[in-house]
Amino acid sequence: MKTRNRKDGWTDADKQYLRDKFETLTNQQIATALNRSVISIQTMASKELGLKRSSGALSRRLVETWKNRDGTWLESEKQYLVDNWQAKTKEEMATALGRTPSAVKSMGQKEMGLKKTKESLRAIMKRKGNGGTFRKGNMPYNTIYGDEQVIRIRKNKNGPSYKWIRTGFKQWKQYHVWVWEATNGPVPDDQMVTFRNGDQMDCSIENLMLTTRAEHAIRHSASLNLTDGFVANTIAYRDKELKEEILKYPELIELQRTKIQLNRLIKHEQTT
Repeated sequence: MKTRNRKDGWTDADKQYLRDKFETLTNQQIATALNRSVISIQTMASKELGLKRSSGALSRRLVETWKNRDGTWLESEKQYLVDNWQAKTKEEMATALGRTPSAVKSMGQKEMGLKKTKESLRAIMKRKGNGGTFRKGNMPYNTIYGDEQVIRIRKNKNGPSYKWIRTGFKQWKQYHVWVWEATNGPVPDDQMVTFRNGDQMDCSIENLMLTTRAEHAIRHSASLNLTDGFVANTIAYRDKELKEEILKYPELIELQRTKIQLNRLIKHEQTT
């Protein structure tokens, strides 16, 4: 296949490939093979070339997949690997052929002995951002250099999401802590920055406050355990009817919940 001249758009070889494969491949597979977008394939096929898939096209693709369920490779598929091994990743070739990346790797490397040159590997890494894998010492394509400040949202494994701000090369800090320290100075070791309204995305200085780690832990555990039913039961112990009546008054429930939390904090301070 000839190298595409971007100024001229589609080459005759590109258009012929589209004509040849339109009935047997999906738009996504053709787009991957030609290194174009799906929209570009759809536009060229329908508006420029007047191509339209027959009603049996999908059925034939399914039948072909069924015939090859044992892993048998067609000669045309092998030739595709030979033609594209140096320029495409195994994922791209797998999409174009309707196979898995592991099947492409096995056929290309083990069965056909195909190997990528160092030059082609460098070209692919540069084009694809290294596919998400990097050797030690190498930086991904989206590495941020210089002093640019970027804010991103990250979700903790077992907790809520927080905003993070980039403070330097490969250095990040929770954004709400950064905002607090920018206004009030460093956070003491025994304290932490928390959110007044409980919204971790609201990092305005008015919504931030300092609290001790012990107090935060107690409040957090209390808020998880003090359900409305539990709070109502502390008022109407063993009185089911009274408990059900209390549950109708959320302001009373909240008042009792606050009282229990304060008692826990007082008890904690007295024992530490």
